[in-house]
Order: sequence, then C-alpha cells, then structure tokens
Amino acid sequence: MPFNEHECFEQYVTQLVEWMAVQDGSYQAQSNLKFLSVLKDPCHELADAQPVDIPPMLPKILNLIRMIWVNSEFYNTKERLIGILRKVRHQIILLCGKAPVSCPSFRPSVCLSVCRSVP
Repeated sequence: MPFNEHECFEQYVTQLVEWMAVQDGSYQAQSNLKFLSVLKDPCHELADAQPVDIPPMLPKILNLIRMIWVNSEFYNTKERLIGILRKVRHQIILLCGKAPVSCPSFRPSVCLSVCRSVP
C-alpha cells in the first residue's frame, strides 16, 4: 500500500482538531468552575436557611449571579443564566415547602408575610 501524504495530513488535521476541542473544553470547564465557586458558600447558607431568612440572602446571591453573567466568558448566555436562577428558585421552593405553615395563596407578598410569621 503506497504512502498517501494527503490521507496522512487529513488524519493529522482531524487529530489536531479533536485535541483542540478537548483543550477548549478543559479551559471552559476551569473557567466555569472558577466563576460558579463563588456561589458555593451562599448556596450552602441558603440550603440551611429557614424561609424567614431567605429574603435578606437574595440580594447577595443575585449580585453574585450578575457578576458571573457580566464577567464569565462562558456563563454569559441567556440559557445558562436562566439555569442558575431556576436552581436558586427550586431551592427556595423546597425550603418554603418544608415550612410548617402552608401558603394561603399564590401571591408572593402573602407567602412572604406567612413565612415571616413562622417562629
């Protein structure tokens, strides 16, 4: 079988492209980890909070999410931002669902006043 330089070159280019994709994925993962790690402590605090403690925690968490959105090279898309906000919302819903008093309506102002009245 004769040596075909064209095929060899194509294989080299294919392998190079695959290697570059792996390197790019690794860089993206490291960048995402760096930015998302700022949410670790506030989210642990949120997970341990009582419903009455949630409202004062939200500005810090939302400001950190905004910082990620503004500064991250890869976490600055609408889809990823919505994903983070949905996870925070889900945690808040879980916490409020564990509260001993159920919410009498779906209006947030009423729900918050009920949560605040829980001892």
